Amino acid sequence: MIDSVTYELSVDDMVSLSDDQMRRSKALRRQARGAIVGTTAVVVLGIGTAFTLALQRLGVFHIVFIAVFTTIFLFLLWRATLHSRRNSVRKLFAEGKNLLMIGPHRVDLHEGYLTSSSPVAQSHFRWDVVEAIERTDAHVFIYVSSLAAIVIPLAAFASPDEADAFNAQARRCLDGNRTSQTDLSAPPPWASCDADPPAD
Repeated sequence: MIDSVTYELSVDDMVSLSDDQMRRSKALRRQARGAIVGTTAVVVLGIGTAFTLALQRLGVFHIVFIAVFTTIFLFLLWRATLHSRRNSVRKLFAEGKNLLMIGPHRVDLHEGYLTSSSPVAQSHFRWDVVEAIERTDAHVFIYVSSLAAIVIPLAAFASPDEADAFNAQARRCLDGNRTSQTDLSAPPPWASCDADPPAD
């Protein structure tokens, strides 16, 4: 059983979190699609109008050209949107030290909660506030809200089997502690927590 992992977080890991948030958030995808479709519609309308004014009518060739152009433009615009989003995340992290997010981290899985530690902070989360555990080709994301997640690079594990074991243990803890309502009046289960943060 693997119930703890120590690792380094980089800006690239936070960019990957941003990508995963885009993938799983319906609101973010709708917003991105709306901007892309709106921009594409304006461009295609402009091309169609130009053809119509120049040729007085649109032939089959022009319609096919516009369809192919629209498909390529949509693809390139989507890629550009993702690239711009990633660059924005990198620029945000370049504005400060971000010691709370970048650098050494450790995650410990306990029966009633999990702990995320760094040299500058330590946070505890009841399992029943965890909204999802997502695994990609390079990371495990433990979402503690729709906007925030504990980021764990798979490179932190000695082998894929070790990563699988940690992921399975996290899911077992989550499934075993799901409740319909969090009892905020109960004493925190980490009162006697003895997990030490990773050394700087």
